[in-house]
Amino acid sequence: MSDNKPPPLSPHHRKVLSKFQTVPVAPLTEARRLFQRGRITESDDIVLKILQASPDHPGTLHLGGLIALQQGETQRAVDYFASAIQAETTINPEFHASLGLALKLASELEPALRAHDKALSVDTNNPGTWNERGNVLVLMGRMEEAQTCYQKSLELAPRTPGTWANLGTVQLSLGKFDAAITSFEQAIKLNPKMAQDLEAAYGEAKTKLDI
Repeated sequence: MSDNKPPPLSPHHRKVLSKFQTVPVAPLTEARRLFQRGRITESDDIVLKILQASPDHPGTLHLGGLIALQQGETQRAVDYFASAIQAETTINPEFHASLGLALKLASELEPALRAHDKALSVDTNNPGTWNERGNVLVLMGRMEEAQTCYQKSLELAPRTPGTWANLGTVQLSLGKFDAAITSFEQAIKLNPKMAQDLEAAYGEAKTKLDI
C-alpha cells in the first residue's frame, strides 16, 4: 500500500478543478445520488470540488475510492480509501471493507485480509464483509478458512445466491462433493439465471460424487 496522501490528479481532474477559483463544499449527498444512478463522471466532478475545499473529508474520500473502482483505477482507489481511514476519527468498518476489496483487486492479499479483519472487529455481523474475506482467502489458497467465512456470511444472509455459489466452489475444491451439490442447488434455486454459470462445477461435483 502506498502512503496515505490523496492520490494525484489526472488530466481530467485538473481540468475540472481549473474551472473554479473558489470552490465551495459541494453536497456529498448529491454526489452519492449521482454515483448510485451510474452517473460516475458527474459524481466524480462534485467529489473533486469538495476535496479542493476540504481535502481531509472522510466520506468524500471514501466516495472517491468507490468512483475510482468503477473507473478501473485500483491503486487510486486504495489511496483514497487509505486517506479516508486516516482522516476518520473512529474506526469505520465500511472504509476498511472497501480498502480490503481494493487491495484484493490490487493482488495485495495479506493487507486485504487485515483490512477485512479490521472491519469485522467493529461490525462482526456484516455478511458482505465475511463473503469478501472468504474471497481473499480463496486467492490465498486457504480453502477451509474461506469455507468458514462463506458459512458465516450465509448464517447472516441466507438468501444470497452468490455466496452459496462461492461456498459450493470451495467445497468442490475440498472434495466435499455432496455439500457442494447442495450449495450449488441452493444458489440456483435463489437465482435460476446462475444455472448456466454453475453448470460445469455442478456437473463435476455430481460426477465425482458418483465415482
